[in-house]
Amino acid sequence: MFHFLTPFLLLVSWLLSLLISLSVPIFQTIFLWDLKLHSSTSVTSANVTGDVKFGLWGYCVSLSDSTHVQCTRASLGLHVDPTLAQLLGIKSFENTINRTTTSVLALHPVTCVLAFLALLIAMHAAWRPSRPAHFFTLIMSSISALAGTIVLFIDIAVVAISEKKLKNATSNTLDITWGNAVWMSLGTIIGLWAACAGAFFAICACGGSYSRRRNAYDVL
Repeated sequence: MFHFLTPFLLLVSWLLSLLISLSVPIFQTIFLWDLKLHSSTSVTSANVTGDVKFGLWGYCVSLSDSTHVQCTRASLGLHVDPTLAQLLGIKSFENTINRTTTSVLALHPVTCVLAFLALLIAMHAAWRPSRPAHFFTLIMSSISALAGTIVLFIDIAVVAISEKKLKNATSNTLDITWGNAVWMSLGTIIGLWAACAGAFFAICACGGSYSRRRNAYDVL
């Protein structure tokens, strides 16, 4: 059972990591945090409502007075347009969302690649079970899980710090909610560490099978 459980967990984890890597502005439904704009908000310079969704590579702005969603080009690090800062009443976003700091979010694709490599090794181990194959699966899965855990903490830190700074800059007049990408990242980590456990038990299962076969040969 563990031979096929590990590849399944790695497949789910890889797909989640891939979707996170394709977050806003590529996929507008996957984002790290959402900033709500209200007409009653004192920081806005106009009577507008809408939201701003931030992802790994940029952000998308959706306003009530426009039928189109405007997204930035995908780039390394978040760089907020001065027009948006003016709309929110913030003098400079560099003190709240720093481009250099948010560049570390690009580690998500690294986790995605590592999870994919672990998936390939696990599929080989499931097709031709052996202790060395499961051992390499365990090593690669552990590396992926460790990298993913670091990235998850980075996500939490970036979102939490940005949320605090934005609220302080706007006197707590903005509604900021955490996006689904953070929870998807958590699901990725759970799947990767579960895959590590599955690979470990698969090694033990192969060891038990080898011992039984050796005892049978000894009897003969």
